[in-house]
Amino acid sequence: MNRLVYFNDSTRAISVSLYGGANHEAFLGSSQLTTLSAGWAAQAVADFSHDGSFSVIATDASNGEVAVYAFGGAQGTSLLKKETINGLSASGYNVFGAADLNGDGYEDLLLQNPSTQQVMVAYLGGTNGISVHSTHNLESSNFVGWTASGMEDMNGDGHPDLILVNNKTGESIVNYYGGEMGFGYIGSAYLDSAASRNWAIVVPVKTAPTNIDSTAPVTAAATSLGLTPTALATSTSFAPQVSTTSAATVLIYDGPGTSSGDVAAVESLVTSMGLSYQTANNSQLNAISEAQLLAYRLFLMPGGNAISISSYLSRTATANLHNAIASGLNYLGFCAGGFFAGSSAYYNYTNLTNGVWFNVYPNYGRGIAKTVVRASFPNGSTMDMYWENGPALDNWGAVVARYPDGNTAITEGFEGKGFVLLCGLHPEAPASWRIGMNFSTPLDVDLAYARSLVSSALNRSMLPHY
Repeated sequence: MNRLVYFNDSTRAISVSLYGGANHEAFLGSSQLTTLSAGWAAQAVADFSHDGSFSVIATDASNGEVAVYAFGGAQGTSLLKKETINGLSASGYNVFGAADLNGDGYEDLLLQNPSTQQVMVAYLGGTNGISVHSTHNLESSNFVGWTASGMEDMNGDGHPDLILVNNKTGESIVNYYGGEMGFGYIGSAYLDSAASRNWAIVVPVKTAPTNIDSTAPVTAAATSLGLTPTALATSTSFAPQVSTTSAATVLIYDGPGTSSGDVAAVESLVTSMGLSYQTANNSQLNAISEAQLLAYRLFLMPGGNAISISSYLSRTATANLHNAIASGLNYLGFCAGGFFAGSSAYYNYTNLTNGVWFNVYPNYGRGIAKTVVRASFPNGSTMDMYWENGPALDNWGAVVARYPDGNTAITEGFEGKGFVLLCGLHPEAPASWRIGMNFSTPLDVDLAYARSLVSSALNRSMLPHY
């Protein structure tokens, strides 16, 4: 059974509509839950107990007190208890949801300052699961002009990601997060770049299977409640999934010249995102037409040796690939995939860069073939990533990340209608590649960032850039 919770900001009444059936869309009726005291407002819904029930989070405008109203019973509509969240005043903040950011099994409270629009997480725990033990601001390039709607794991890396709506245009984006405490900003992607004006995004509350009796009578009909819904979350038993077509979404090249280890790494990456893919070796890519390439949404070139890769491909194959990208196929290249996207007077590269050729990043002239390199981002953050003779991607596209000496480490742009994203580093590198190296950035953060690159390339959504 699914539930849609409403709050009437005039009468302060809270009600719930119940849905069931095979597709969770059959209306079963509505029930009034409770009425809040003067000055209180319901702001979000969460499943603090992880048992399929739900709680309404409310705040007192006079002092910022935050309370949790827990519901249960046969229909899940009986008020079981009201508890105050200890150690927190939400004065000056709106509560917009709850999510377990640090993976400790307790939902953490999500708040946004409507003036500065800074987003804060209050980490919860304790015997009742609603005592605040610390707070932290979520990192981001900029929250100004954006309203937070909720958090949901959008890229399948196990970390909740933040969904935001532009205050003026109605555009919606997702900010990807990772790290041990879940507040480390990784990147952004558009959910709706066309903008859905006058519509509010409602982020589902992920719950455990419910034991609610769908045959029990409902105490009141929806029409008798006279409630006008305001922005509040739904409580549902399923989470959004990555949508793909029946055909493969991603085409990964695995022919001669590619690193078998990196091919395996990118295959694992796209699989973890729920994306369907196919691989093509040199013989297969040489035989694929431009029209056949356009059946895919993303062409992914792993690392390896770009010169060797190009030597096994025909001029027709690289021309077909270039033309398909110009016609709308997207391209993501890691390391050698960055070289291969450039221009060359000697090698059979695809020239997605309008004549720009890429040289190897000199890595301070130290002659080291592989090492840890710290990339810096426009918001001032840094990440350690694996590097192995990767390119300096200078003089083309918008700079997403820089090497320590200022050379371009990640860049993005368009070739015709196709989105092109090039990365001279290996955020997708597995744990085995890190042996003997010292990384300050956890493996899961690098992998989450690699997923954000795939998502950005797949959806033609530009990442924050200098």
